[in-house]
Amino acid sequence: MVAVVAANRARQCPRPVLRGQATTGAAADDIVAVLEGTPATQACLQALDAHGQALHQAMVGDGSVEIGWPARADTPVSNTPAGAALAELFEACAPTLALMSQATQHEDGCSPYRAGVRAQPATLNAALPAMKLAAVVARDRLLRGEFDPGFDLALDAFRFGQDLIRGGVSLLQVVVASVTSEFATSVVELGLSRPQPLGEARLTRIEGELATLLATAPHPSSYLAGQREHVLLYTLMPRAKGAGWTPPGGWGAGEDEGARRARLVHAGTILGVDQAVLEWMAWQRAWEQVLSRCTPEAAFHRCRAELDTARSALLALPVPDDQPPGGDSTVRDELVRAQQREQTIQILTRLAVSTVDSALARDARLRFRLAGLRLYAAHRRAAESAGDCPGLAWFDADDQADARRDPGSGAPMAVEALGKGRFVLRPAATAAAPDARTAQGQPPPAVFVRCPPASPR
Repeated sequence: MVAVVAANRARQCPRPVLRGQATTGAAADDIVAVLEGTPATQACLQALDAHGQALHQAMVGDGSVEIGWPARADTPVSNTPAGAALAELFEACAPTLALMSQATQHEDGCSPYRAGVRAQPATLNAALPAMKLAAVVARDRLLRGEFDPGFDLALDAFRFGQDLIRGGVSLLQVVVASVTSEFATSVVELGLSRPQPLGEARLTRIEGELATLLATAPHPSSYLAGQREHVLLYTLMPRAKGAGWTPPGGWGAGEDEGARRARLVHAGTILGVDQAVLEWMAWQRAWEQVLSRCTPEAAFHRCRAELDTARSALLALPVPDDQPPGGDSTVRDELVRAQQREQTIQILTRLAVSTVDSALARDARLRFRLAGLRLYAAHRRAAESAGDCPGLAWFDADDQADARRDPGSGAPMAVEALGKGRFVLRPAATAAAPDARTAQGQPPPAVFVRCPPASPR
């Protein structure tokens, strides 16, 4: 583990910035400032607590949601009944949003929350209101016709979510980043649907930035390894070292250290074995039998396919039954306990693989949204250039073959015409049942493409 911590602390995560010149240094300090607070951002965290309900209402309205926003919501939220509270929130959080964009300009995009570098904070869910805020502010800018500032903030927020998990983190962070980053994709989708001309230069830039985000998304092999490291460092080692031990990088900010140590050190045993040992053995087995199949060189869809194959093989293995062996009673009792421990490890291994599958599904959903929005930007650019609305044949053209590919499956996205100048993009696997729910209880991802009014066909 010493070598793992040293490698994590030395790791750098270079990735291209979306626009402008990269600044020296790492994004980590700015990410910490946004999520954990500094004197400059503390007022924002307090305002988010005070006005969280108004922020949530600004996003979901009465529940009639279209493209992630209340239907017929063409009015900036600052002009709604909650406008005064949101204006106060926007003012308090202006430095935080500036830090969020500043973080994305650094040349090193590693997350601060790698194992042994900095423990994920108890306030990790602060990413949820912070990303909601960025989405609402970006949406307001777009609705006011401030297209460059609106698109820039939305795309910066998405990059911020990527950097939050870059370099190897826990699966909890992956899920939080995936959920919060989808707010940003809804803003971009809304912006591409605006009736005003967006212009070829702007659309080309947006298309390029979406392509960059897609090409530089953190690879799942990094966060699968990160999850194993987090289980070892923050679950097993505290139990082995005792209450006086502090992991490298410390405990998470905002969490009572005594309570956390007590929870980790005195959580009890299962079948006479420390449960942290069994959990670690389960994750180690999951790694050896399934997760190690996802190599950094593999494309995302091939990585998923390898994991699906290995997972199916794992689930097909028989779980030891409870039949007691014969022979000496002492030996028999020990064999029964060993058999029960093996059952427990197998069950925990299956749960671990299921957790991974859920995180990968969310990642695939987000990658589909990015790819679909990139295709949308290209279609909008073609429509504005021609003064006409390209039909289904445009999506089928060889020129669009790469852009139309779904990163989650490697297959072309399904395209369906919904009416005059309107289309929907869906993963090919779900196109036949668009109303089905995913394992996370959500509908399959979709991107709705609308031609601008000047191109009505």
